[in-house]
Order: sequence, then structure tokens, then C-alpha cells
Amino acid sequence: MDFTPARDTSMTTGLDQPQGQAKRVSSERQMIAKLDPAELQDRYLRLYDDHLVLKQHARKQEDKIKKLATTLAKVIEDKKKSEAVPFGAKATIRDSEIENQLAEYRNKISELREQNKFLKQRLAVAQQQAQATQLKKSSSAYDGVSSRIDTGQPKRIPSPLLHNIRVVGPRDSFRTSGTTPRVNSGLLEEAQATNKQLNESLEKAHQQLNSYEQQVENLRQQLSRRDNDHEQNLLRLRSQATGGDSRVNLQENIDMIRLQRDLRDKSDELRRLQTQCTNFESQNRSLQVTNAELLKEIDRLDRQIKDEQQRALQLRNELRNGSRSNTIVHELNLQIEDFRRECEALKEANRKIVDSAFNSDREREFREKERALRLQIAQLEATIKADLGERGNLLDRLTLEKNSNQRTDEEHRTMHLKYLEMKEKYDDLAEKMRFFEREGDINMREIEEALIILRQRKQRQEPNFDFLQKVDDEKGQNLNRRILELESQLAETTNELEKTRNLLLMQYKINRDYKLEVDCVQRKMEENQAEHSARVLESGQLLDIRAERIRKLEKSLKDVAYGTRQYRVQEQPAADGNLTNELIEDAIELERGQNLIEIHISRASFNERALEYFGKNNEPSTFCSIEFFEHELQMTPIIKGRTPEYNFTAQYIVNVDDFLLYYLQKEYTLIELHQTVGQSFQTVAACKLGLKELIEGNQGRLHGTAKLIASHQNNLDIGAFGVVEYWVRLRVPMEQAFRLLKEKMKAQGYLATTSRQSTKTSNDIEQRHDLDPNMNELTIAILN
Repeated sequence: MDFTPARDTSMTTGLDQPQGQAKRVSSERQMIAKLDPAELQDRYLRLYDDHLVLKQHARKQEDKIKKLATTLAKVIEDKKKSEAVPFGAKATIRDSEIENQLAEYRNKISELREQNKFLKQRLAVAQQQAQATQLKKSSSAYDGVSSRIDTGQPKRIPSPLLHNIRVVGPRDSFRTSGTTPRVNSGLLEEAQATNKQLNESLEKAHQQLNSYEQQVENLRQQLSRRDNDHEQNLLRLRSQATGGDSRVNLQENIDMIRLQRDLRDKSDELRRLQTQCTNFESQNRSLQVTNAELLKEIDRLDRQIKDEQQRALQLRNELRNGSRSNTIVHELNLQIEDFRRECEALKEANRKIVDSAFNSDREREFREKERALRLQIAQLEATIKADLGERGNLLDRLTLEKNSNQRTDEEHRTMHLKYLEMKEKYDDLAEKMRFFEREGDINMREIEEALIILRQRKQRQEPNFDFLQKVDDEKGQNLNRRILELESQLAETTNELEKTRNLLLMQYKINRDYKLEVDCVQRKMEENQAEHSARVLESGQLLDIRAERIRKLEKSLKDVAYGTRQYRVQEQPAADGNLTNELIEDAIELERGQNLIEIHISRASFNERALEYFGKNNEPSTFCSIEFFEHELQMTPIIKGRTPEYNFTAQYIVNVDDFLLYYLQKEYTLIELHQTVGQSFQTVAACKLGLKELIEGNQGRLHGTAKLIASHQNNLDIGAFGVVEYWVRLRVPMEQAFRLLKEKMKAQGYLATTSRQSTKTSNDIEQRHDLDPNMNELTIAILN
């Protein structure tokens, strides 16, 4: 069915045209100045697409007009030819026209059959949906009564026919208030839409049947006129056959028989078409009957919905008027128990989700890397400690060697002083001996020879003179005494010199051994110092590498933990075309652990009671407000009309944490409808959106309609006020958000562990330093 666009002229007022046009232009300019450039561009692109669609529709209409013009030209040409040719040719032309018409009728009949099959299928689907609703209503006497406590469990669907039914809108809008659940409004809307389409198809079928009946009547009239023409021609031929040739009469009879046979075939075809038309009429009657039954069923369901809403309002009033203290305490206790159970279930589900979000191989690889780095750090610390211990031992040995060397130096100095004193004494004695020899002309050899002669004389016992003997004895005694003194002095000097010589030799040997040992110790110390410097250099390089790695790891961990790295989320337009009203942006930068939630309000539609409240001749100016989580209220633009189209998208950047998850699972987003009256406004209706399905599946997208309930602030007893269409989505899927959240928590745990270990190590070092004052402290500063 083709729809031609037409301008809506019902909105014109009684004002004069120039003033209304100027006001409209000024209001449009103000609205355009308030709009976002991206929104203007989006609206321009939409208008451009609509323009292209209208162009295509106009081209199709032009093609149809051209086809009709060609068929009309053919019909006119055939008519002219039929008027110009004789009677036999006219009959053949008319027969060809009838055959063309019959072919067109056959095509139309086949199309009607296909439409009939499609309508039967739609009817079967509607019957199944009606049966499903009946089964849901008659399943249990207490299924319509909801529990007082929100356990978080989804409602049970009793029939397997309802698995493929798409639920549009929030399922449990009055769960927390203790009222009964609403009947699926989406199913009723689909049933109403199918009934509307069935009515339209039935009207089309009636119109086509009426046109077919008119065409059949025209064909009957044409056949009757043709029969009259045939009879007149037969009479004329019979009158001519009396005076004509027999061969001509025979040929005319043969033609007449052929025409009669064709006429019989055409009449049979017409009867068959009439039977088909009667069958179609009977089928249309049955469809009308089923449509009427479906309409009755829909009315009955509407009445049930109204009754249930009234019952819910009565129950709510009873709950308000009843005693609240005991029930509130009991409900709070039950809610606390339910919350504990749900918290445990959520923890278990969160753990499972987090475990499933991470790949085991990747986590194993991270653990192996972490273990290898920890082993490497422990090895480096052990090598540093071993080097420090060896350095301490070497320093201790060096101090011992220095002390022993100092003692040997002092002994050597004392021995050298003694040697100098003995040498000085020896020089004095030698000087005295030389003096005695020089002054007394005494020679040691001569003294020795004289002593030898005296000894020989004593042995010979030669007689001497007494005086000579006395003189000789005195001289000899003096000489002997002096010689003995000199010998004793010489012996003492010789002994002292020998002792000094021995001591000097001993000291020389000791000094030589000390020197060799000192050289060995010096070489060993140089080797140890070179080895230690090489180890220190290597350890410094390893520490530099380790510090660089630790710095990179800490930087990456801080990026992960504190969200310093930013991600660009590119919008991917939906392939199924569901998000036709979205504002597709280039890119949005989100930090790690953040997500973007978008709530879009498309339009709102009001029922008859709401329109009566607004006034039937009024065009109400309305706008909506969105209250989400901990963010400020978002307002849609003010739209004037009975079916306002807001097309407003509210964007919220949130941190994915336990509070947000609890809000999405348990709380509701409040959307309120306000009416502007002059400079003020009043709240007329509200609805609640449950966002639990965002984290349970559907790839982070939720589409549907919400039922507006009249506000009790203005004492409105309207009940249902209308419907608002919306969609909600998450830019980053929850699986990826959980993975980023786990990485952030793990990084924060690593940072806390490393900080505790560093503080503990520093405290241990300080304690050991306080206990042992002789401990050396090694300070390593990494400059670059």
C-alpha cells in the first residue's frame, strides 16, 4: 500500500497569517539557538533521508502513471483498431482484451491468496498470544499477587508459548510497594497493531471484491451485448445465406460454431471466477468473525487491566491506612535477610563473572612473570647481602692486618733504636781502643806475643831477680788487669754485637716475611677490591635495570589502579537498525573503571483521560525530567503537542563499582512528566525504569516503553496517564567493565602489598641498625 505525503493543515489558528508566521519564525530561531550543533546536523541528515525517501516514492508514482498512460494508449489504440476492422477481427480483438483482463484477474487472485495466507498466519499468532495470556491468567489463583519483599528473582512464565514473546517496558514497576504486577502492555499493543492491520487488510479485500464484482457485472453486460450482436449477426447471416453461396454459408457457420465454443469457454471461466469470489467472501466473513472475537478479547483484557489497577490502588490505600510499624519492622528484617542472601549470591556471581572474564592462560602467564620477577628481586637482594657480608669480612681482616702491621712497625722502630744505641757504643769502644793504641803505642799483637812469652817463661821456671821479678810482676799484673779488662770489654762488645747482629738478622727475616705477607694481602685486597667493584658495578647495572622495570611496572600498575590511562570508545551503529534515533558521536574518552550510560526518551503518547485533563482543544506544553543514580536532574526540551517527540539523550559517566551495580539491580530510574503553565510547571505523571536487564544480557542495551502513572501531588485520580518510549544502553559492555575493574583492584592490591613490604623492610633495617651500632649502612642512589 502506497502512502503519499500530505501537509497537515489542522494546526492552523484563527490569527492573521503574517503575525503567526513571524512568531513561528522567532520561536524556531530560539529553539535552533538552544539546540546542539550535533543535534542540528543529525536532524538535517534525517530530513535529507526523508527527502530521499519521498523522491523515491515520487519516482515510483511517476512510473505507475507512465504505465497507466501506456496501458490507456494501448486501450485507445485497440479501440480505434476495433472500430476500423470488420466484425470477425473485432471479435478476435475483444477476445484478446478479455484474455488480458482474465490474466490480470488471475494475478490479482494469486496476490489475494498470498495475502490471505499471511493474514491466516497473523491470526494464528494472535490466537496463540491470546491463549498464552489466558493461560497466564488462569495458571494460579495467587500468581497475580506479588510478594511484599523484593527477592530479586524474575517472575515465572508458566507457558512455553511465552518464551518467544518480547516483553517491552519494565516488568516490576510496583514491586517494592507491594502491589500486583502489571500485565504485559507490549503484548496488548502488538495484538492491537495486528488487529489494526487485519482490519486494514479486510477493508482492502472488501474494496478489491467490490471492484471485482463491478468488473464481473461489466463483463456480464459486455457478454449480453455481445450475445445480442451475435444474434443480430446470425439473423443477418441467415438472411444473407438464403441468397448466397453454400460455401460462404458453410464458412460462416463454422465461424459461428467457433465463436459459440469460445463463448462457452468464457462463460465457464466467469463461473469459476464467481465461485472464487464467493469463496473469498466466505473467507473474509470468517476473518471478520475472528477479528471481532479478538477485539472482544482485547476489550476484556483491557477491562481486566483496569480492574487490576483499581485493585492495586485499593491495596496501596489499605497499606497506607493500616498499621505500619510492625509491618515495616518485619519487612525490614526480611529485607535485611534477603539482602544478605543476595549479597552472597552477588559475590558468588561476581566471582564467577570475574573468573570467567579473565583467561586462565593469561593469568597463569602473569603469575609466572610475577614469580620470576620476585625470584629475580630475591636473588639480587641475596647477592647484595652476600657482597655486603664479604665486604665486611674483608674490612675486618684489613683492620686486623693494619693493626698487626702497626705493631711490627713499632717493634722494628724500637729494634732500630736499640741497634743505633749499640752501634754508638761500639763506635765509642772502637774509638777508645784506637786512642789507646795511638797514645800508648800498644799493639794487640805485641801484647799477645808478650803474654805468650810470659807463659812460656812461667812454664820454664827460670830464676829471675827479685826486683826484676817484682817490677815485672807489678807490670804484668797491671798489664794483665788491663788486658783482662780489655778482653772482658771486647768479649762483652763482641757478644753485644753478635746479639745485635742476630737480632738484626731476625728482624730482617721477620720484616721480609711481613713484607711478603703484606704484598700478598695487598694483591689479594686489590683483587678483592677489583672483584668487588665489578660486582658492585654489575649489581648497580642490575639494580638500574630492576629499578627501571619496577618503575615501569609501578607506572603501569598506577595507570591501571588510578585510571590515568584513557580509552576511546568508538560508537558502532547497530546492524539491525534498532537505534534509529541515536546521536552517533565520533569518540568518547573514558578512564579505566568508568562507563557511559545513555538514557534516550523518544516520545510520549497520552490516553483519552489525560487528554481530557489537558483539554481536548489544547496543545499541552510538556517536558520530562530524568533522575539517575547520584547525578543531577536532566531535563528534556519543552515540546508542544498531544504526542510530543522529545528525542533527548542524557549521558552519564559513572564509575563501575558495587554501588552502581546495586543501583542497577535493585533501584529504579525515575522519569517525571511536567506540564508548563506560564512561567511555572507542575508534575502530572511519573514512571520508573528498571535497569536490571542492562547487566544480565542484551549486550548492554534496553529498549521499551514505560507506563506513565498520574501523580498524587495534584490529587489526580486518572490512574494510567500514557506511555513514554525510551531506550537505555551502556557504551562499554559489562563483561569488559568487570575485567577492567578486576585489573584495577588487582593493581591496587599489588601497590598496597609493595608499600607494606617496603615499610616493613625499612623498619627491620632501622631496628637492626639500632640494635647493632657497628653495622655499616650502604646507600645506593640511582641518578639516571
